[in-house]
Parts: sequence; C-alpha cells; structure tokens
Amino acid sequence: SQGFTVGPKFKGVKMLPPGPHFITYRSISDQGGAAPASGFFLHVEPRQIIVKVWDPSIECVVDMADQEEAERYAAGVRRYDFDANLAPYNMHAARTWAALSSCITADHVRRLSPAGGCTISIMAEATDPELMNPKTEAEKKLVEHLVKGRAMMEELIKKR
Repeated sequence: SQGFTVGPKFKGVKMLPPGPHFITYRSISDQGGAAPASGFFLHVEPRQIIVKVWDPSIECVVDMADQEEAERYAAGVRRYDFDANLAPYNMHAARTWAALSSCITADHVRRLSPAGGCTISIMAEATDPELMNPKTEAEKKLVEHLVKGRAMMEELIKKR
C-alpha cells in the first residue's frame, strides 16, 4: 500500500501499473479531524489515463462530468504539463502487487464495484463484526492490515 498527504498542488498519481487497484482517501479538516475513509476500485489498462476530481460538496472523488474537459486533462498528462504535481507510484511494490492481483480482471472489478460507481465506506467494512473476530488466517491478516492502516492514518493526522 502507498499513502500520500496531499495539498493544493497534488494532481494525482502517475505510473500506475496495469491491473486492478483500490484507491482510498479521506478528507481531513483544518483542525485535524478526519472523515471515515472511502475508496473505489479501478482497473488500469496500459497507457490509460483516468481523470477524477474531488467534489467538495459530497467530499468524494468522482468521475469528471465534462468528458471534453477530462480529455483536455488527459492530453495535458500526455504532454507532461502536470508531471511535477503527480506523485509516482511505488514501483518497488509493483511486482508483489501484480502477483497478488494477477487473477483479478477488469470484469471482476466491474462486478464487485457498487452500482453507480459509488465509493465504498472503509469504516463500515472495518467494523464488520465478522472481521473483529477473525477465524481464518486471511481474516487475521486483514484485521492486522486494517489496524496498521488506521495507525498510519492517525500518525499522518498528528503530523499535520
């Protein structure tokens, strides 16, 4: 996993390897309070540019409604207009992620994503009673990962 504390210059992430990804985010107030984490699945094709925007009215990352504007942004990415403001994907983790996710197809991502492309509330998933009493090794690893992720987010909030 990879995390960024973003500000006004942040324009996105570059060099995402092809395949499935789960993007998470949360808004943090000026006072340091954090909203529950949300996220969405996407499946990246080679050389694909995905344009999404932050909608402050619903505090959510959404598809850009104006397709012509989205294409202008994509053209700007291809010309490297925003390169200085795009965070690089952690390529050291790419091989491991590719091995872990190699059986997840674009169709799987489409079928598993919520209807209408809505985001998924991580907090709702993280408080699932079934996960709080893990039975299998995979569930134990998931709970461990959720606890570690929550601690990382709390550290990031403290540093602000």
